[in-house]
Amino acid sequence: MLSFLDLRKKFLQKSLQTQSSFGVELEFLVAVRSDSDNMVRFVPEELAGQPGQAILIPEEKNNLWERDTYCINHVQATLDSCLGNLSAKTRVFVPNELSTPEEGYLHEDYEYWTAKQDASIGLPDKLFSSGEYLGHQWAGIEVTSPALWNENESFDEIRKVCEVLKARYWILTPPTCGLHVHYGHGQDQIAVQDLRNIAALLLAADPLLVQLHPESRKRNRFCVSNRLFSDVAQGLSAETATAMLMHDSVSSEGEEAPQKVMRPLQGSKLLSRSSWRSFNRLIPQGTLTSYPVGEPGSKLKCPGNAAARLHAPRSILGCVEEILSATQPEVVARLMQAPPNTSSKPAYSFANYDQQQPFPNSNSEIKKTVEFRQAAGTVDADEIITFAKLAIGLADFACSSDLDTFWSVILKCAQADANTTAQGKDKTTSYDVFNFLADIGLCRLIRPLQNIVIKKHPTVQESQSK
Repeated sequence: MLSFLDLRKKFLQKSLQTQSSFGVELEFLVAVRSDSDNMVRFVPEELAGQPGQAILIPEEKNNLWERDTYCINHVQATLDSCLGNLSAKTRVFVPNELSTPEEGYLHEDYEYWTAKQDASIGLPDKLFSSGEYLGHQWAGIEVTSPALWNENESFDEIRKVCEVLKARYWILTPPTCGLHVHYGHGQDQIAVQDLRNIAALLLAADPLLVQLHPESRKRNRFCVSNRLFSDVAQGLSAETATAMLMHDSVSSEGEEAPQKVMRPLQGSKLLSRSSWRSFNRLIPQGTLTSYPVGEPGSKLKCPGNAAARLHAPRSILGCVEEILSATQPEVVARLMQAPPNTSSKPAYSFANYDQQQPFPNSNSEIKKTVEFRQAAGTVDADEIITFAKLAIGLADFACSSDLDTFWSVILKCAQADANTTAQGKDKTTSYDVFNFLADIGLCRLIRPLQNIVIKKHPTVQESQSK
């Protein structure tokens, strides 16, 4: 007899009519020292007891560009050596199996684990004056996975990469680092009806999902709130976005908009219903915080442009209605993008579906994914795998759930957001992220996510000790 999880996976695959795929991007700092430096150095507290060590740079490679290039090549060689014999079963794009050399070149970035430079990562200012960090240099590295199928072997591969990196290097993941997860449907583009469902769910649940992340990710210009700062939240309509695209000569084939089913909120009765599956709560209700809540009617300050003052966002139901009215993937992408007059990026990016963005991704025709950007940087395999499964679970639910279930969840998110705004608090006491995850059938992720939150959030640790 099939287990519940096997039955659910079978149902999802049948409903989606395509297998889900994903990829991860890991950002971190790696310690670097000159091979001629024989001085005894302090070991940073975060690295005490770790088996790795600093990369020793040849003395002649003394400028920044040469140092970073050496580090990237060093990490790449480590990845290549540990992954040489892995099965191609995990790969969306299997090396050496593409029909033309041109296809092979275009897909190259998505066939292998790749190390790159990331100049956006640095030590926090307070650590520059700390004695235990002096004498070490730190190179910003981004390791990207290939496009992987949603299979156990893919998660085993991630675990192996993390183990090898931690065994070989001294690694730090300061607040400037992020963990990004890409969700897709293999080599196929996500159908517009699925894309708009994913966007609608993520915008509605954004104030709840952010409860899983540390404060450094809540006011961060690299993952600003879609619910607060996206173009649709700031008033852009699907009709206007479509007209803008027509003016820009975008001519992708559209889909018929779904029938608009806007149901009235049910007040406290809606949020008092028990989730359809129970779970063991480790974190007391009302402990977790969402985005900072300003004064009612006040202008919003968007991370990435201190001078920008944005309007209070339209309601979640208003945003969802506009998103579900979109008939082209480019329109969905426009509605979900961060404000154009800032240097911000959204927590949930659909930019790969907008070829008319100011700086389009040259590989967007290949990289047909939605990017989840809000998780904090880590090289802990359990954390990476949990957030990857969360992204897959959220998107799969949006693509496969029936209309009644989908709207029930949207309405609960909207009511929780309305309650928080009305109370002027950044906490939701009656319905939090774990209630939401139970409602969409992701109970299996609640325990590992609670463990991550307890480990990373000082305020939650304090509540646990009381």
